[in-house]
Amino acid sequence: MSESGLGYSTIRFRATDSSFGEDVSRIQSRLVIETDVRGLRVVSLFGLTRGAGSTTVAASVAAGLASQSLRVVLVDANVASPSVHRLFGIEPSPGVAETLESATPPAQAVRSASIANLDVMPAGTWSNALGASLPERWKKLFAPLRNAYRLVIVDAGSADSAHVDGIARGSDAVALVVECGRSRWEQIASFAAHMDEIGVPCLGVVLNKRRRFVPRFLDRGA
Repeated sequence: MSESGLGYSTIRFRATDSSFGEDVSRIQSRLVIETDVRGLRVVSLFGLTRGAGSTTVAASVAAGLASQSLRVVLVDANVASPSVHRLFGIEPSPGVAETLESATPPAQAVRSASIANLDVMPAGTWSNALGASLPERWKKLFAPLRNAYRLVIVDAGSADSAHVDGIARGSDAVALVVECGRSRWEQIASFAAHMDEIGVPCLGVVLNKRRRFVPRFLDRGA
């Protein structure tokens, strides 16, 4: 089930066609199995590039898991482009930023998403002084959520964020969201290798926004 010899599976998401829901269900099933077999609770989804769709995938997966009567919390750790609060119509603060600064207990930063079994922790208001938080702070943020929910799904934002190591080390596992046509396997392999170096399992690659290929000679009249 591995691809390109990287040793982890590729799960394909097609956000623009009818199979998107089926692909979301596929990764949901994988996560449920992993939580049962390996005891994973905190899974962070990184976008290989900005705009790869980590927020869309994380929100879809979290909502889908909640629909299976599992208690789930979606955490917005997408520092560069926080948008989970807009998706669910909640206030952006307090959230992750305030919790990392120890100004707000994690429980007070969590809101109901108006979807049964799903709660949301928004990104909060990030200050320039916060900088790249240490893994211990992320672990402290995730710890009470790990105990309160069956799964903690983290929109971790771009893989070039200064918070990558902190978020990853605070998680039980990660997955990588890749926008089709914008990334090379060398980039994906580099991310997977770095996760191996810091001892964090990489569950797979989510290939998002796959477009139907149209040969150029068929597209001349367009």
